[in-house]
Amino acid sequence: MIKNNYDTCSTMENIEILCMLDNDISQMNFDGNFKVLRNGGYNTRPIFLFENCQDINYLSDCYDLSNITEKQARDAVIDEHDLKYISVADISSEKEHLDYTWKEYLIELLQTPLDEAFDFYRGLPEYDGAELLVDTIDITGYSQSDFATVIYKKEEGYLSDISKTRETFEQLVYSSPVYCRIDIDGEEYFLDDVDPYEWNLDEVKKEIDTFEISDKAKEYIKDHLPEYPTH
Repeated sequence: MIKNNYDTCSTMENIEILCMLDNDISQMNFDGNFKVLRNGGYNTRPIFLFENCQDINYLSDCYDLSNITEKQARDAVIDEHDLKYISVADISSEKEHLDYTWKEYLIELLQTPLDEAFDFYRGLPEYDGAELLVDTIDITGYSQSDFATVIYKKEEGYLSDISKTRETFEQLVYSSPVYCRIDIDGEEYFLDDVDPYEWNLDEVKKEIDTFEISDKAKEYIKDHLPEYPTH
């Protein structure tokens, strides 16, 4: 939305208000925060890696195995096999043939591309003694086709509140922030203290009142701001 008073100049100042949902910034915010691990398709949901874990490529990258014992690693390796088709003795023989410790054998088994592993396990498996370094969260948008899974690393004081984390990811993936620029006689003003993803007209008007501009200009701007911006 672009609104100006050039035809009337009722405030004795030239005022232009540009207020809209900004798809360009939305795309930049997505590209700056996520890596697409997999696009969605028939019966598959998109998977995005948040910026704090974009170095992850394989299932093994999701774990710290430094404290896992040989017994725990052995149990994990056995669990990775379908015992209807292979015996524990055969698994042990294969491990000896490869000249691996049980931990090394487990690491080898976990060298699976993350998107493939995610489909196979329908998430990320947990192993006794192994620390899972990442977490997953499902997000949704505004239509039935808007759904995805985000993989991210929890960090103390950051992304620790699950509901806030989901809200943040859903905004970055599915919402467009508001871009609002006000030009008064060639001088530009921006809404620096308003959450661009949470447009609240009352809060916006409060910030307008803090601008060092004439009262007439403030009233004109507040009277012509949209109830909610559109594209």
